[in-house]
Amino acid sequence: NSLGLPDSVAIAACGATHMMEIWNLWNADYWASGLVKIVTAVASVSTAVWLVSKRKEILAVVASSRASREKQEELERMHSQLLLAHNMLEEQQNMLTHSAKMSALGEMAGGMAHEINTPLTIIMARAKHIERKVAKGEEDKANVLHELQDIESTARRIGDIVKGLRSFARDGARDPFVSS
Repeated sequence: NSLGLPDSVAIAACGATHMMEIWNLWNADYWASGLVKIVTAVASVSTAVWLVSKRKEILAVVASSRASREKQEELERMHSQLLLAHNMLEEQQNMLTHSAKMSALGEMAGGMAHEINTPLTIIMARAKHIERKVAKGEEDKANVLHELQDIESTARRIGDIVKGLRSFARDGARDPFVSS
């Protein structure tokens, strides 16, 4: 991972060779330039020998890096698949919740229809009964009033059912919080 001694010497010698070329432009010191080039050559050869001796280690690092990259890519693919599965599960859960709510609402609507239809049937039957008796002249005023009171009582029962439904269905967002 870090530079070894041969690398450092080769880099320094290479830099010195370039500096020597600049020096030679003004001083024409070719013996010194040649000496620096010899040092650079020795350093370069020793670095090459050192790199060859470290070939297996270098290849192992490269292979490890490649394997690490492949593992990272596999983990990213798995993460994407997990996110997709999670999103699908959330969507299915939302659909099931909605379906359960609709089912409960359907059952509640059926119960409400029954609760309202029963008193309405009573009202309609009593009203028809009074109509027939009055049409035939068989009904006296006291009986008609009694039947009308029963109809009114049954209508109030329907009103109470509707009032309870309104109370249940109203928005309670502004209600004060009550802790138990």
